[in-house]
Amino acid sequence: MADPMTCGCCAGTDKETPEAIYNAPGLQTIAYRIGTQPQFRASMLARLSSTDYPALSRLTARAEGDKGMDWTVAVCDAVACAAHVVTFYQERLINESFLRTATERRSVIELARLTGYRAAPGVAASTSLAFTLEPSPGQLSLAAQPVTIPAGTRVQSIPDPGQMAQTFETVVDLPARVEWNAMPVVGSTLPLIAAGSTDLYVAGTGLQISQGDSIALVTAARYSSIPANDPSLVVWIDRVEEDKSLDITRLSWTRPLTASWDATAANGFRAHVFRQRAALFGAAAPDANLLANSGNAALFDGTKVPDFKWPKFEVPKTGPFDLDALYSKVVGGSWVASVTKASGISDAFEATLAKGLGPVSGGLIGGMTGVYIGVSWVIAMVGEHLSTTLYRISAVDQLSRSDFALSAKITRLHVDGNATADTLDPRTTLLMVQSEELIPVPRPVRYPVYGSTLVLGVSRPGLAPGQKIAVNGKRQRVTLPRDTGIVKFIGQPTRVAQAGETFPVLGAPASEISPGFWQPIPFDALGNPGLTGTLRWTVLDHDGHSMQLDAAAGTLAFTPATRDDSTLSEVVTLLGGIDAVKLTPTTTTLALASVLVNCYDRSTVAVNANIADATHGETVTEIAGSGNASLPAQSFTLKQAPLTYVSSPSSPQGATSTLEVRVNSLLWAEVPFRYSHSPKEHVYDTWQDDMGVTRINFGGDGARLPTGQSNVRLRYRKGIGSAGNLRSGQLTSLLTRPLGVKSVVNANDATGGADAEDLTSARMNAPLRILTLDRAVSLSDYADYARAFAGVAKAHAMWIGNGPGRGIHVTIAGADGKPIPDGSDTQSYLVASLRAYGDPLMPLTVHTYTKATFTLKLAIAYTADADPVATTAAVVATLRAAYAFDARAFGQPVNIDEVYAIVQSVPGVLAVDIQRLYRTEVGPVGPQPVAQLVAALPALRADGTVSPAELLTLDPAPFELGAMA
Repeated sequence: MADPMTCGCCAGTDKETPEAIYNAPGLQTIAYRIGTQPQFRASMLARLSSTDYPALSRLTARAEGDKGMDWTVAVCDAVACAAHVVTFYQERLINESFLRTATERRSVIELARLTGYRAAPGVAASTSLAFTLEPSPGQLSLAAQPVTIPAGTRVQSIPDPGQMAQTFETVVDLPARVEWNAMPVVGSTLPLIAAGSTDLYVAGTGLQISQGDSIALVTAARYSSIPANDPSLVVWIDRVEEDKSLDITRLSWTRPLTASWDATAANGFRAHVFRQRAALFGAAAPDANLLANSGNAALFDGTKVPDFKWPKFEVPKTGPFDLDALYSKVVGGSWVASVTKASGISDAFEATLAKGLGPVSGGLIGGMTGVYIGVSWVIAMVGEHLSTTLYRISAVDQLSRSDFALSAKITRLHVDGNATADTLDPRTTLLMVQSEELIPVPRPVRYPVYGSTLVLGVSRPGLAPGQKIAVNGKRQRVTLPRDTGIVKFIGQPTRVAQAGETFPVLGAPASEISPGFWQPIPFDALGNPGLTGTLRWTVLDHDGHSMQLDAAAGTLAFTPATRDDSTLSEVVTLLGGIDAVKLTPTTTTLALASVLVNCYDRSTVAVNANIADATHGETVTEIAGSGNASLPAQSFTLKQAPLTYVSSPSSPQGATSTLEVRVNSLLWAEVPFRYSHSPKEHVYDTWQDDMGVTRINFGGDGARLPTGQSNVRLRYRKGIGSAGNLRSGQLTSLLTRPLGVKSVVNANDATGGADAEDLTSARMNAPLRILTLDRAVSLSDYADYARAFAGVAKAHAMWIGNGPGRGIHVTIAGADGKPIPDGSDTQSYLVASLRAYGDPLMPLTVHTYTKATFTLKLAIAYTADADPVATTAAVVATLRAAYAFDARAFGQPVNIDEVYAIVQSVPGVLAVDIQRLYRTEVGPVGPQPVAQLVAALPALRADGTVSPAELLTLDPAPFELGAMA
């Protein structure tokens, strides 16, 4: 039982102020009020009745009448109200005095200024513009001259719905050339034929060449003489393939060309197709044994049946050749080939070869030890059982001939002496005549364009190391083979491949160099017939998500891009040094500083080398006002806002102003602060208000402005922020058109644009300057320095301690989750700044992050008083806010219990059942739902490179959400 003496019931009114103040660490708001109006009033009333103050004992009531009025309690009420208001604002003032608890941007900015930090004013986006020059038909001398596109050339965007048109300007002069407009990549290779070749490409389609036709491959030397061991020969076509898109035809044969077809033999060779087959005169002559008898035996060679033969029936191989009829299209200078069966082949075996059949060795069958399904072997290559001799026709006669019991008008061919003293039997000899010359063309390159090497199909000696080029084209497509069992979808074990299914390729194919480790294959490896093993392809699935599939090398067919496929473009930089550009009379090989992001259909690729860097913002010139030396300080305000800041490696903040101030035509320098500068220094500082308006301050410390009329002149650029982050292809409108320029387009996305720091960013970034002191020393310094760099929204640094990837690896992301591509101004300037303000000898790489998304399937039970529609919308909004880019960190996983807690916290949700939880690019693999989705941190790959960190967010596509049964 409680002690009745300590219950407090009889204590009366006691003072309640000042109230004790205690704040736990890490609070978003802090308590600082020592009391409220009731507490202050109670404390004062307690003092009135306190024995410590006897003089106040009679001031206890509001009395009226003859004794007058007592206003004491009323005064207490009024003072309590005043104290209530004062302590309220005192608490708000205290909250605004700490970085964590401040709610006003101005408070954060002013607190940060105490440490020398200035809130980032934002930074302009940057991109690369590809210019196309007007050609000069018939004026090659003019077309060869470079055209200078001056710095400051303005280009405006074509806005998408909801956007405003943005203006960009080039930052350097660009010497451009017409011949750099759209350079093709090499589409074919030399030599046309060589030792081992089994095919030849010729110009044209619809050539009326069929399987079984023959062509003559004739060396240049064979036209003028008959060299010893001349490799000229006749080959028999077993496959004809037409490519109407390239207007070429591929002719294939079975037997590879011999080693005698070296570079000398192949140089200047010609190809001829034989359009007509003819027989020798006498091929249809009756058998002499049927006509010979005792009365006319002297007319024949031989003495008895079956030895009778027509005299002089066989034809010398040296010619001339009498054909069995008139062939008016056979002319002098053309080619003829005699065809007989090869020596040593019996008539019976020749018949089986003609049918594609042949006897099987009993020993081969006896040697089999098991069941062999689908085993095949070559009995004889097409034409191998035939003997051919090639001749050139020197003259052609048309005459009549009667012999061998035959009479006909014939064609006589006089040929060169490319033969031995042997003879030809008219009955077993076939002549291939009426040769028609074909036009050999270089072998087309079928594999796509990817990797770090580009081979142009033209010679361009003006290209220089370190130069930027734009590559544009459509994605290469691959088609699954008929045998789909050799195709494996990674992460989708139940998916069945469909024969003929086509996918766009997202990147270079990779080969497995060790179990579980894959690296991209070289740029020309796909063109090597000897490529073996399994290749992993990253392709675009039909639902728009990327996926991977494995297939044996050479099994996927390359398919041209479709008309509806979008055209992609990217900007890459050539390597520095003499190896960047290698020239031949017909090609240019370019070594790139980085690999191509995309995998292009070769026939759609064009390369533009007229590339100029450009940044967001439009140049403005204005008169600020007049100087007055009698004033110790003067200020002027820019008439247009916002002032443009561009990314720069020379500043630890990563951005420099475009403002130029000239006083009496002399350029003054901007400094962070004017104090400590001498009165003779021409310096000024700037200040921006919350509306982005810039004020320029002179005097105080530093020189005063000299007296003059309108002698303070300004030149600056206006435009800044994320509005300049445009997709490629949007900047197409030339506001200033230099002479000779036809068109322009931004060849890559405009990136790096960031708005002025808001409250959250300023609160986060202000301490970073104190932590790093504008230097990068420790691992955390690299992350903090990168995070505070203009244009970077998130950064992560990781140390790889061994292997070829040893060093510091920084992963970065732009505002709103925009990637910061390798080679962009923001990325390259950040690398330069980290090397300038960190250890220049430290191995360092900086890469943009890898986007990763997940999705889920939910079932919700609602409370009895909840509106299902409104509650569902609240669940979706809460999940999207919790798993948005701003709320996530690199490598942060998604746990199922975390998702449960987030959904359950929404008012109106009684219960929730998470039925699926999986990464979008992988799919719902394995038992669902999984307990955790992991986001990868940087890791060393097998090829020595380091993968960037992942940031896992909720997929923007709608996810499945239903009511619980």
